Amino acid sequence: MYEHGIATFALADACEMADSSRQEPADRYRQAAQQAVQFIEYSQHNDGGWRYTPERELPSDTSVSGWQVLAMKAAKRAGIVEIGEPCVASVEAFFKRCEIAGGAPGRTGYQPGQVLSDATTGVGMLVHEMILEQSNSPLVRDGAKYLADVAEHSSWKGPLVRRRRFAAHPGDFYTWYNCTLAMFLAGGEPWKRWNDAVRDHLVRLQCKEPEGCANGSWDPDGHWSPQGGRVYSTALAVLTLEVYYRYKSQQAQVYEKP
Repeated sequence: MYEHGIATFALADACEMADSSRQEPADRYRQAAQQAVQFIEYSQHNDGGWRYTPERELPSDTSVSGWQVLAMKAAKRAGIVEIGEPCVASVEAFFKRCEIAGGAPGRTGYQPGQVLSDATTGVGMLVHEMILEQSNSPLVRDGAKYLADVAEHSSWKGPLVRRRRFAAHPGDFYTWYNCTLAMFLAGGEPWKRWNDAVRDHLVRLQCKEPEGCANGSWDPDGHWSPQGGRVYSTALAVLTLEVYYRYKSQQAQVYEKP
């Protein structure tokens, strides 16, 4: 379902890009995207989310579920499908159960009661912003403040103040993409704080070897990069820097390009 969600996201996004360029998307792409979203809805687990396989009785996780949310939102923006209310209500209930009680408010775990990465806090914010259309909810506001604090105290900004997975790797591209998109849509002061830290660090990591084939890419030396390789790290780095141009912030006054 990771691969399915990402592929559906790409197909739906391509259709929307064609529409915005006043081109008619090829029927086979639109039909494929429509069927892919229908499969996402069909394979929604009993607990309201998604996991690695479409076996509905298995417990879901917010990471896999996040890609299905992005795919469904892209399909809705492209005018391909409307997401059914029962599906949205089940997603909302699942992510509500994954919110972390106590400690820093606004955080979302990997599964109910389980925190593995700050990336899922960004995913929780995206559910509110993209599917529930609640870009100014308490969870978004609290999550944005929390992530801004994390970015400013990460190891690549100075001394390691907080020992979290976010700060423990030189290139956590997965976290950067999820959280940058969520933070950009939230806007405001937390977005500026996040952007000042993450954007500059990400640009510094880009390979600048004019004579080498890796020039312009990002080294696969961060978290999850060994599994995805250079294409994975570069794709997520580009997607992270692309949010300025592909989405509209809720706070236009802090719109800032890299």
